[in-house]
Formats: sequence, structure tokens, C-alpha cells
Amino acid sequence: MKFNLVSLTLENYAKVLDAASDVTTAAGPPATKKMPLKRGANPTEYAMLFRGPAASPYGLLPGMYVLPRGVFDGEPTATFAKDGSPALECEFHVLEDDAQAEADKMGWLVVQTA
Repeated sequence: MKFNLVSLTLENYAKVLDAASDVTTAAGPPATKKMPLKRGANPTEYAMLFRGPAASPYGLLPGMYVLPRGVFDGEPTATFAKDGSPALECEFHVLEDDAQAEADKMGWLVVQTA
């Protein structure tokens, strides 16, 4: 699944790079945060929930993808919206979750129909 991470903080960026514990803060002035761009050695597994107000194929109704197990992969790319707000293009690869029912091992989609 590819998506843009719009709540871009260094802490969120570091999770995508598997370097979440490497963000450091300096008091300043000015106050700063630092994150190395090198990836962590071992990918961290996450569960992801993607939901939105218009994710249903039955009209402008809410829906959500539930992905119980996966890892970030690929090279995240920083992007900027027209208003200048930063985002990060990410790629999330789903892994089979043996703790789920056979049909749900790769996740599931739930949508509102009315």
C-alpha cells in the first residue's frame, strides 16, 4: 500500500526508517531535533489502520483498511503540498498474520453501505 504520511514529524519519519529511538533534541536556542537518515538494521513490524470519509465504493461513506501486520519498505520521499506543508510518500508491505482467520491473514476492508 502506498500513501502520503501528512502528520510529518521527525518521530513519524524515524518510524518509517526504523530509527525511532535515534531522534535527539537540543534545547537551543533555537530548539532543534535531529534524525539520522540511515535505516535501522531490522525492519519493525506495525499494524496499520487506514480510514477515510470517502473510502467506500457505495458513495461518499466511510471505510477502512485494517492491516494487522506489515513493514515499511522502499525509499520514503519527502514531498510538499501547495501550502508548503510537508508529507512523506511511504510504501507499506503487508505480511501474513497467522493469528487471523484464513481469509483475513492479509488484512480486510470494512465499508459503510448506507
